[in-house]
Amino acid sequence: MTRFDATTSEDRRELVADAILAHRERGSIFCTVEADSPPPDQTTTGEPDPDADETEEDQDADSDAPAWIQFSDPESQLNLDCTDEEYDRITDVLSTAGAFTIDEQASPEDVEGRNLRVTTYADSDRIAQVVDRIFLEGFEYEEDYRLWATEI
Repeated sequence: MTRFDATTSEDRRELVADAILAHRERGSIFCTVEADSPPPDQTTTGEPDPDADETEEDQDADSDAPAWIQFSDPESQLNLDCTDEEYDRITDVLSTAGAFTIDEQASPEDVEGRNLRVTTYADSDRIAQVVDRIFLEGFEYEEDYRLWATEI
């Protein structure tokens, strides 16, 4: 791989497919792609919630976290964290994609949202299409968001 970020849908999909292929060639545990900013629905108003148990630093850390998706082999599995609202949109994407099944989801009591493990029965190009759709439709990023291959 020679480039590690992309901002157009075609380039992002190529980046994800290339990252998956590089991950497979290297035999690494997983590869990670991540947006360069937090999802739009995670932005805060700057007003701390007086009823929340979190400290201001915890709220800032959560609001600054970009969305990410990991891919691992040999399970051919995606791993991602999402809010409950994002979960609904992500399941809509997966239901129309075919060959993608949510096998596990965890919702720790002390954390909002959930972690999803999605098994896929698709090639790297099809996985890349669905990953880009999850960022666009599930996390609601703008069409020109920047995606980074952060770990291969």
